[in-house]
Amino acid sequence: MRLLARTAKSIINRFLERIQDCIGKNSIEIVENRVENVSSDTGLGLCVPEKFRRNELSKVYSKRSNEGYKALLDKCTDDNVVPALKAGRSLWYWGGEKYSERAYNLLKKAYTVLQHETLLHILEIHYNNREIKWVDMTDSKEV
Repeated sequence: MRLLARTAKSIINRFLERIQDCIGKNSIEIVENRVENVSSDTGLGLCVPEKFRRNELSKVYSKRSNEGYKALLDKCTDDNVVPALKAGRSLWYWGGEKYSERAYNLLKKAYTVLQHETLLHILEIHYNNREIKWVDMTDSKEV
């Protein structure tokens, strides 16, 4: 049993060393005080900086109606990014192929407002190939 515990500890220590090495090599900034999440219907919170969260509880638009979708895109600005981000995430997660383009456009607009260049790039990769389960952010060919 002790041998198993030592082996597990050794594996964990090597894993931590590899993570720390990756963080150092890629100059990844560790943010200790992460932004509070905005809840979403996917079960995954949205990390939105405080300065973009002013109208978090603003009018809710139907993301599936043409009028609601257009309003979400048009009103996605620095002080009203959360509704489009929430709707885009929801459509991407629940909407399937039918709402894929709307989800992409909403997320693209929100990520642009939030200046999330890496997420824009990852979104583009996933939109062009929805079969990809994940994108390795350390692989320069993908990101």
